Amino acid sequence: MSERHGDQPVKILLMNEYGGGMPLWDDGCQTDGEELGLSDELRADLQAFSTRWESSISPDVFDDRWDGNWLMSRATSAKYTLKRLINPGSRRAAVAEDAAMRRIGEALRDRLQAELGDGYVVTFRHY
Repeated sequence: MSERHGDQPVKILLMNEYGGGMPLWDDGCQTDGEELGLSDELRADLQAFSTRWESSISPDVFDDRWDGNWLMSRATSAKYTLKRLINPGSRRAAVAEDAAMRRIGEALRDRLQAELGDGYVVTFRHY
């Protein structure tokens, strides 16, 4: 974890990444944040946030079976597009989940900032 340099606060980024893990980043590297001295409750909530985000990702994001095969890749993409057209409720649910994840992330950012104090600047990036 970076140490504070003079009057410069340590920058912490709250951001999820494919593959899960604690959604905390320091100097561009993912960290488990253990050395930050966070409460057990906040650490658990950060991990739950990461897990929920990972489970909310659309299956077509991970469907790379046909990478490198233009025809099959296009057919797979068309399959997922057709599913979204046939079931517009799934699109609305995805939009609602995205908004909920943004709200949760912003609340976690505020809690993280409060626990860390003035020696840190916490930002949140939502994808």
